Amino acid sequence: MNESIVLLLTDIIMPDTNGPELAEKAKKLFPLINLLFMLGYTEEAIVNIDMLESGVNYIQKPISLNALNRELRIYLMAKIFR
Repeated sequence: MNESIVLLLTDIIMPDTNGPELAEKAKKLFPLINLLFMLGYTEEAIVNIDMLESGVNYIQKPISLNALNRELRIYLMAKIFR
């Protein structure tokens, strides 16, 4: 497979699956993929229900398109220059 995905931006809670499960499947197909989760709950609430490990990258919803664009650029630049 010549194509690669550099970033998976996914919600934490979705119908029929969840973000961590989707991320696990994506990592199997694209081991170098970067993960960024979106959540509408506090990090503590998600950690308390075992949906998100502490220290995982996420952005808090609601988020405007301009803010999302800014956050994605910051996130990807940090990944490139680490």
